[in-house]
Amino acid sequence: MKESDWWLAASKRDYLMAQELFLKEFFEGTVFHSQQSAEKALKALIVKNHHFSRTHSCMQLFNILEEIGFLIPNELKTAARKLDLHYIPSRYPNGVGGSPEDFYDKKIAEESIQYSKNINNFVKNQFEETV
Repeated sequence: MKESDWWLAASKRDYLMAQELFLKEFFEGTVFHSQQSAEKALKALIVKNHHFSRTHSCMQLFNILEEIGFLIPNELKTAARKLDLHYIPSRYPNGVGGSPEDFYDKKIAEESIQYSKNINNFVKNQFEETV
């Protein structure tokens, strides 16, 4: 198994965790794992193209992909920005000024899952084009 496959497998698991947490109404966990899924999918594409990054920002990962020649649709950049906003606040009470569960709801969680799905689909399509 290649390293890019490791990242993709981890991305898929985070996406599944986001879906399961959503069903149980753990919305703060849903948004965190949605962000993680998108981040890991983007890292898979970067690694597949012989690059590396330590950032956890989906937006920064898109910037790296643009630097190496990928065309990133604006709506995916917006999705990345919105997911990145949840990386810390969804996990830490001092990130939002209270318990994260009080700051996340079904709508935010649904949007996060959709953003993650859109980014994952983009990555999947890029992998299929470079096979």
